[in-house]
Amino acid sequence: MPMDFQFTVLAACQVAWFIGAIRWYLQRSDEVPLVFAGMALYSMSYRYWAVQHGLDQWVKLAFSGYADITDQDALEGLAAVVLGQSILLSVYMWKQNIRFPIANGRFSPAISTWMKRWIVLGAIAYLPVLLAVKHYIAAGSAAGKSMAFDMSAYVYQLPYMGIAFVVLLLLLWRYGNWDHGLRALPFALAAVLLYGLFGSHDRFKLVAAIIGGAIVLGAAYRPIVRVVWLVPAFVGAVTLFSVGGAMRDTKDRDLLEGAAWERFCGAHDANFLDGFVFTMQGVQRFGYRYGGEHLEILYRPIPRALWPGKPIKNYQSRAMGQDTNQLGGTIGISPSLFGSFYSEGGYVGIVLLSVLYGAGLALLGRTIGRLSPAIAVVARGSLCAWLVSLLRGGDIPGIVAWAFMSFWPLGLFLYIWRREIRVKKDWIPTGRSKRRRLKRNAPARLPALSGVMAVETGGMEMQKQ
Repeated sequence: MPMDFQFTVLAACQVAWFIGAIRWYLQRSDEVPLVFAGMALYSMSYRYWAVQHGLDQWVKLAFSGYADITDQDALEGLAAVVLGQSILLSVYMWKQNIRFPIANGRFSPAISTWMKRWIVLGAIAYLPVLLAVKHYIAAGSAAGKSMAFDMSAYVYQLPYMGIAFVVLLLLLWRYGNWDHGLRALPFALAAVLLYGLFGSHDRFKLVAAIIGGAIVLGAAYRPIVRVVWLVPAFVGAVTLFSVGGAMRDTKDRDLLEGAAWERFCGAHDANFLDGFVFTMQGVQRFGYRYGGEHLEILYRPIPRALWPGKPIKNYQSRAMGQDTNQLGGTIGISPSLFGSFYSEGGYVGIVLLSVLYGAGLALLGRTIGRLSPAIAVVARGSLCAWLVSLLRGGDIPGIVAWAFMSFWPLGLFLYIWRREIRVKKDWIPTGRSKRRRLKRNAPARLPALSGVMAVETGGMEMQKQ
């Protein structure tokens, strides 16, 4: 089969999934397939097309002892990804039968008052922590320390919690009870946190916060109107991601804009297809992991200070010598979630794990759908924010840790108000449904009201005569 025809078929499949995800979103207000299909299309089919048209080049792997990527290798990887994506999204759409309502309403006065106090204070207290951790990472990197061996993950992952604070602040701004001029405070704090989360080496925090925040801000509108929020948010997030990547190479503002545009057009920072080929070669060198990457979720949280010999076994680390050399560098590519599936058991791993992940995400969707609209909004926003990192793949234990460190403030908020959420006392519905009810009742009152006015008018005329 000619490679051009093969690519056309695979790209058409991903475009069809993206169109289907839009239709699903318009019908059910469910962003999960849309975020998943959109990122997969950009990082896979578009990435291949961009390289073929000279907008970028495949990542060079020879320096790590691997063979350079060929177009045939990339097509083989793209076919495997399309297989996994089709299975995962099919299972998700089959099992997820909830239609999320439009979030017209506001939080109860008790929750609004609590959030105005503690969410705002928590975000303010978080700012010096963010600056301190940034200094810690910069100082360690300047001293040649390895983040994997010489720095505590519990420390350098603390900035991730800023994602939850951004989403909660926007939730408070959108659904809190505001009767004074301080409503702009949480929005301003969210903007400050977004600025603080931006960096050249860990840009997924910013992308996740933007996507999660956009879902929260647009949840009170119909899905077709909500696209006005989501499309610019996605484009803006990818653009800032490219700018952060360009900042690694140059600080010159005149060169930065052109470099960022080139990286965006070439999907240079979304080189998941390159990473999938990298993983395929890693399997040939080291063999399948047979669930080892998922098993690592259990022992990854153990501090290296307590377990100095704790293994680092993902293929990127092993190829760079990080499992033996503490000062090993990084490649800067990710194999996508389906690359992680492939490393666990080849095509069998892709099929089985795609089914399990699709069913698991559908279970999360159904669970979220039972919550009140505002809580469901923040949960969906956080889930879609996590999908950004999940689809990146390559380090399932790190992605799980990323989720925990990012969203534990949200989990704490849900735990504190669990009783009110369980009995549906956290939410006061208002808006369109109430207005419709008033309109239906209005015509029934008009005849009686007209009769009273006629009697009164007639009495006045009789008195006048």
